[in-house]
Amino acid sequence: MEVEYDLKLQRRLSLNKIKSKLHYVDNTVKVIHYLNNKLTPITTYFDMVSKYDTIRDATILEQLAPLIESEKKKSARVIKDVIGRAHMILDKSLNPYFVEEIYDESFRRIFELVRGSWDDNDLDVKNIETSWSKSTYEAKTILNVDSFQFVLDEVIDNIKKHYHKFAKVEFLIIEGNPVIRFINDIKAPTLKSSNLKKLARDFNGAEINEIMKRNSHGTTFIKQYTTQMNIKTAIRIEANFEIILIFSVTNS
Repeated sequence: MEVEYDLKLQRRLSLNKIKSKLHYVDNTVKVIHYLNNKLTPITTYFDMVSKYDTIRDATILEQLAPLIESEKKKSARVIKDVIGRAHMILDKSLNPYFVEEIYDESFRRIFELVRGSWDDNDLDVKNIETSWSKSTYEAKTILNVDSFQFVLDEVIDNIKKHYHKFAKVEFLIIEGNPVIRFINDIKAPTLKSSNLKKLARDFNGAEINEIMKRNSHGTTFIKQYTTQMNIKTAIRIEANFEIILIFSVTNS
């Protein structure tokens, strides 16, 4: 039991290292968007200075002077902010982690990974329901186990963040495809309803950029990882919160 605990601990530490690298990448993208927006006052300032140098009318020059001075002060503040954000990136020494290799993996192995993660996080294993047949368990799909484990961690972290009293996972067959559906109730559903519906729209949409604008790292990486492994995903908000993973089968 002690060896098993040590292995689980090492796996958790390794996944946390990967998460920190991915969070760094996500923050870097956000900083780039931030810099792009912040540089606008600087370009405005230089544009005004260029025009000022070409104007000969003293009255217009007198009117422009305080505006240029105001833009100059704004630009100075922006430059300070930009340097600070740039240092935030340069002070890091992390590298991104992407799904570099995918290979055939059985659905039995996938079931074991989900069950193990569910149990490791102290969620009730009695709330695991499966309608997969023996042939489904023996079938295979393409996967990277480490990356899929990361997806599971993020999904379960999301469940633990939002659920109130109830959480379960279902293994289904829908239109011939193996499906895993994670379901949980929601704490303070009225207060969170609009935010969660916006999350679902962004997640289910085709534009990954909309997800990356959000402060939630987890959903960004779930989408990125599953897309690379050809796993279709969806979030559904009704009475409960659902994250759905839809797999393709490489053999039958």
